Formats: sequence, C-alpha cells, structure tokens
Amino acid sequence: KQFNTVQVRGEVLNPSKVKYVPGISLNKYVGNSGGFSTYAKKSKSYVIYANGSSQRTTALLGLRFYPKVFPGTEIIIPRKPESTKTSVAEIVGLASALASLTLIINSLAQ
Repeated sequence: KQFNTVQVRGEVLNPSKVKYVPGISLNKYVGNSGGFSTYAKKSKSYVIYANGSSQRTTALLGLRFYPKVFPGTEIIIPRKPESTKTSVAEIVGLASALASLTLIINSLAQ
C-alpha cells in the first residue's frame, strides 16, 4: 500500500492528516497542523514510520534534531507533565520543621 499522507497527533492546535511533500521537515508538518500547543513537550516528540519502527527527537548542546519524515509517518507530540506549585502552607511547615531540627541539634551539641 502506498501512503501519501503524514498524520500529526498530540499537542498540536489542529491534529490532522497532511499531504506528504518530500523534503519538508517535522516542524513544517506541525506548522501545517496549526503549530505546537502551549502544553507541547517539543523535546520529546517522536515519529512512527509506516513499517512500525519509531525514532525520537534528539538534543545536543541545546540544539534539537528532529527525525526525518517519510510517507505514512505518524508524528506524535506528547504533553508536558503537570507541575504542582508548592503552597504557602507547605513552605511554612517545612521552614518550621527545619527551624525545630536546627534548635534540637544546637541543644544536643551544647
């Protein structure tokens, strides 16, 4: 079976199938699908080729090297993990525990 499309999924603004054009980079295909969303983890993007093999984005000295795209490729852009902010109550609790521990160690040292 001959493929002539590239599927873009994950954290892009408009996940879709895009017509394959030889020589176009992964970023161009993502751009044709609306671009990366704000939650996209660009450094972990990867492709799945039509034969089932896959290849991920690599980075060296701050530069990203994206895998080549061929007909029938599926581009996956994963989501950033959700980060939780430390609340004020947690910070106060940790500071108070640290202060108590410091006082105990100081008392034992004398």
